[in-house]
Amino acid sequence: MTGFDEFKECLLLLAGEDYEEIYESMPGGSLEEISQWTAAILEDWEAVAKPMIAKDHNALLWRIAAEPFWIGQWLEANSLLELDLDLDHQTALVQAAKHVTLAIPQLFAPGEPMENGYFMWWDLLLDHQTLRPELADTCLEILRDLSWRPDERVQAAALHGLGHLMHPGRPAVVDEFIRRHPEARGDRWILECREGTVM
Repeated sequence: MTGFDEFKECLLLLAGEDYEEIYESMPGGSLEEISQWTAAILEDWEAVAKPMIAKDHNALLWRIAAEPFWIGQWLEANSLLELDLDLDHQTALVQAAKHVTLAIPQLFAPGEPMENGYFMWWDLLLDHQTLRPELADTCLEILRDLSWRPDERVQAAALHGLGHLMHPGRPAVVDEFIRRHPEARGDRWILECREGTVM
């Protein structure tokens, strides 16, 4: 079994209640290696999540984005935790992260509410993060692209992410969304996403 296979096997177990104990016993590696393994799993999220019940793949998303992994901290430009991941690895991670949002229509039936981890995904990755400008540009483009998708749940996840992205281009991207969806004009939550004050 390769290091990646061991890592993936342990990561999938983090959906359970005893995740802290499992996290402590996960195979180690450099931050670069672990970020590559994590990106590979996120890139294949639909296949990873489909065999699981929704409650479990939602829990796993929370474990990756929040405690114990906190991968958003890997995106920091100057992390206080000495997590100095380079731009190439950070970019690969956010490019892979979009596949979580893209998987929503395949994991949840039309009209079925998505689990909260999917709505919170970009919030957890980006909230209060100081990103390298190039990485912030990449995030803006990813979230803009996701906001153009036809599924309203994907749009909502993308708009929520935009609301937490510190980027001067954010208002223009949300304005673009409003032009395509005039019914959204005046919607308080969408205006909060535009202004970056969304909760």
